[in-house]
Amino acid sequence: MKTLLCISGPTASGKTSLALDLAKTYQTEIISVDSRQFYKEMSIGTAVPSESELKEVKHHLIQHKSVSEVYTLGDFVQEARTILDSLFEKHEFVVAVGGSSLFMDAFINGIDEFPDTEPSIRNDLNIQLQKEGLKSLQDELKRTDPVYYHKVDKNNPHRLIRALEVCRSSNSPYSSFLNKSSNKLSYRVLHFGIELERAFLYCRINERVDLMVKGGLFEEVQHLVQHKELNALNTVGYKEIFSFFDNQISRKNAIEEIKKNSRRYAKRQLTWYRKNEDIHWIGFEMSRSQQLQKIKSRIKNFREIVILTGVSGVGKTFLGQKLAEITAIPFSDADDFHPEANKQKMKSGVPLNDQDRLPWLQHMNEHIKKSEIKHGIILACSALKNEYRTVLEKDVVNKIIWVSLEANPKLIHSRIQRRENHFMPSTLLQSQLDTFERPEHALNLNTEKPVKDLCRAVLIKLYGK
Repeated sequence: MKTLLCISGPTASGKTSLALDLAKTYQTEIISVDSRQFYKEMSIGTAVPSESELKEVKHHLIQHKSVSEVYTLGDFVQEARTILDSLFEKHEFVVAVGGSSLFMDAFINGIDEFPDTEPSIRNDLNIQLQKEGLKSLQDELKRTDPVYYHKVDKNNPHRLIRALEVCRSSNSPYSSFLNKSSNKLSYRVLHFGIELERAFLYCRINERVDLMVKGGLFEEVQHLVQHKELNALNTVGYKEIFSFFDNQISRKNAIEEIKKNSRRYAKRQLTWYRKNEDIHWIGFEMSRSQQLQKIKSRIKNFREIVILTGVSGVGKTFLGQKLAEITAIPFSDADDFHPEANKQKMKSGVPLNDQDRLPWLQHMNEHIKKSEIKHGIILACSALKNEYRTVLEKDVVNKIIWVSLEANPKLIHSRIQRRENHFMPSTLLQSQLDTFERPEHALNLNTEKPVKDLCRAVLIKLYGK
């Protein structure tokens, strides 16, 4: 199956390096999805891959435009998709990498069609921003399009100006033009994100800015002073140095401003990524072989359904989370889907009956079917009777891999007693043990064994030996 492997992550998170190794693993090419690496005059400040990296793997949409050229999001999507189609004629996999969530989303999902706008409106909004500040744009958007106001990154002037120029030009809310497109890619898309601790990320950002300065960032920006009014150059790493050349701030302050604004940009990136449920997270601290193995596992196990079942306290959630880390198949805990009335009933020490469980099971069935279409699921679920499992399996296309977990009742009892703020009391354990019917053809595991052995057994069930 033709598959686009997308790599996202905040600035300085190591996207380029991972994308290179991933492309070499699958002997393919890379499409850059960065909103500034298009421009040939901007190398150092946009962290363009080095010459040696560009020679290792062929890249597309890197430094092929001039800052003086108009290059819109729509232009990018059209060009990137044309390249993607041609690459899939000779490759099974293609890698896309970039930190621009807007460009990556448009590449994958298509873009909405907006009315034409007059350039003078954007100029007026830029002047308004300079004279009256960001709050004036925020207030205007709140008045003219409260729906989009509550969705947009309110600290991003580019997004605010774009929305307001559409509002002013069309006399209609910007949000009224959203979600009209159904032009999603027809290929399979697997989206991975690099995850690392924020404090460590900030240190990497600071170090990278210092390296850019040593590498000639000020000299690069000096050659662009005559173009400083262009939108392409209104970006972190360039606008701060323009202020230095205009004698508004010192060189030292310009560097500190770049670091500060880069950290803020990374924070916005992380916020945006966290809203995207399609991203499978890969730990920065993992070795490269582990990172690649996790991606390979996700490719192989696209849309797999694994349900871990057993009584409360047997270790379903712990094992499920460990398996999700290894395979990149998303994890869900069925306890989170219980109606509040069910939780309160169990808290009071009263077991749930079949009627109590039915709406919960139907809800979980819908969740499984939705997950099956998108990216599969590892689910921890105390479906204790065969009739409950029949409800969960209703209309599910892929075969469900059932894993039945057990342990010594005394050990389970002690685990439940140690849990804090959980609605399932230890007094209900016996009723669960009495009710439990082991799934037919399930993989049976005892959770008193080491977790690595349990994970290995499930992985063999998924992949074979």
